Amino acid sequence: MRLGLRVLVIVLVLVLGPGLGSVTLADTVTLKDGQVLEGTIVEETATQVVIQVPGAGALKFAKDRVLSVDRDAPKKPGEDGGAGGEVPTLPEPTPEEAVQIEQLVFGLGDTRQAGGAGTRRENAVTALVDLGIVAIPALTEALKDRAGLGHAYRRRNAARALAGIARKDPRLPLYREAIPWLIANLNDVSDPHPRARKLANDALEAISGRSFGYPPIPDDLPAPAAGEAGTPPAPEEIEAARRWQAWWDEERVKLPPAAPPG
Repeated sequence: MRLGLRVLVIVLVLVLGPGLGSVTLADTVTLKDGQVLEGTIVEETATQVVIQVPGAGALKFAKDRVLSVDRDAPKKPGEDGGAGGEVPTLPEPTPEEAVQIEQLVFGLGDTRQAGGAGTRRENAVTALVDLGIVAIPALTEALKDRAGLGHAYRRRNAARALAGIARKDPRLPLYREAIPWLIANLNDVSDPHPRARKLANDALEAISGRSFGYPPIPDDLPAPAAGEAGTPPAPEEIEAARRWQAWWDEERVKLPPAAPPG
């Protein structure tokens, strides 16, 4: 299948001209049995991935068969902030935004019983996503929190907010400070709820457009009781974390130097 797709790309370049050659094509799904499929990913959920392959149609695979997913939407050189393009910068928040962001990030860890803490946390996530990339530095700091239940909620919801922002603006250099902390949280056992690790993975997938076989965790998985130890990372989680680290070790050296905040 890979050969067929490459022949198709060569034909398109010859027919349509050299302009097409400057565009990167094809998403890639690598299966655990060694198969590599190239095409366009049309659906990806916690349990399956569907890829449209030229000449073969839409192929569906259960996530437990998938080793990695590499999304590579067409883009021209420099469009992602790499060589040849303008280096993306994080904007400085206005004084009003700075106050709002501080309050919202604090609200990510709200544990007060009165008035529905869960709703307040959800509202804080939504508001931070709406603010966009200006909230990334504060959310990165929230990923470092380690003490107490409120801090655990804050880490989880900071990852959720970063994922939401990345779905709107996935330029990799903007997240260079957040990515190492998200990877660190993949193996973090200070938060007993395994969903916390999955949320870090989801944020990495949103930022990078890639997937490294992190196992699905049900949204309704009950949290451990107070004082009860959580479930340690499964072998599939540890392997996915290793693959994320290897990916970042390779990608970070390609990033342009960080520009001063603008």
